[in-house]
Formats: sequence, C-alpha cells, structure tokens
Amino acid sequence: MTRAKRSPMRFPSRFALIALTALAIPRPAHATPIDDFLLTGPGTTISFSLPASPPGNFSPGAGALYFTGISVTDDGVTSVDSIEAPTSPTFGGGIDIGALPQFMGVQLYGPSILDPTFTTGSFTLYTELLAPPFTETFYALTITPDASPTPEPSTLLLVATALFLFLAVRYTRSTGESRPISITK
Repeated sequence: MTRAKRSPMRFPSRFALIALTALAIPRPAHATPIDDFLLTGPGTTISFSLPASPPGNFSPGAGALYFTGISVTDDGVTSVDSIEAPTSPTFGGGIDIGALPQFMGVQLYGPSILDPTFTTGSFTLYTELLAPPFTETFYALTITPDASPTPEPSTLLLVATALFLFLAVRYTRSTGESRPISITK
C-alpha cells in the first residue's frame, strides 16, 4: 500500500506571507499633528503644545475650545493646567491658561468652533487691569507646527511586517529545507 505524499509544511506558509504582505499596504491613518505655543511678555515665558486640529469640544459655558491635563511651562516651572481658546466675538478671543489672567486678542483657530484648526504665526495678545489705572500689558504669542517627527501607524506596520518576514526567512534557512519523509517497505 502506497501512501500519498503530503506537501511538507514550512514555516511560514506562503499563504501567511501573502496575508502579511497585504496587511502592510499603507492605510490613510495619520499621526495627529501638534502645534507648539510660546507666549512671551514682560518678565514671563509660557510654553505648551496642543493638537493642531482638535475635535470641536466646548467649555462648560460654550464659546471656547477647552483642553484639560495640558503640560504648561511657565518661566521654567512645569505644571498641568486647563486651557481655553475662546471665540473672538463672544469672549474676546486669545487664550486662557489655568489661573493666569485671560490673554485677549484675535481668535486663534478657524474656520469654526465645530471644525477648529489653530492658525500658525505670531499674534499680539494683551491683559487688562480692570481697576484704576486700567492698564494693558501686551504679549507675543507664536504658534508653530511641532518639528518632531511622529511615525504614522502605517509606517510602523510596514516596519513590523518587514522585520517579521526577515525573521521568518532567517528561521527557515537556519532549520534547513524541509524534506519529505520517504516510506520504505
């Protein structure tokens, strides 16, 4: 009686390699861009980072983008604060940082509070003393795109797949070619 010869199973199978290669095709997922904020004025330097195009979220009073748990560096001291970016016509524009006074000025995002994207560039903001002598203090705010590269998820998937294929080929070579077992009578 002769047994039918089966094809030897090799690691990884060709089907697995084809499936993994198909998974490596880039997808349109992208890392979230970040904008860096630098506020300078008389005796103060404040810096923090926010998503360049945050989801349209609102403060409890509405009329502002609201962020919590943001790392803010104020004259070299880092703390975690909430930040609001108010709408211009309703709340004076500018930015509110934690317990600091409101830095008023232009609205820092567009086209709307429902679909915001921060505007990069330099802006003049001010605080005002609401009691005599009613003085205003001016500050410069610079919003720049974050320069640190963040790999996109599809790039990470390509690198992981290439590493897996490399290790699979190396494993197959180190174990030698699979040979069919011969049946003797």
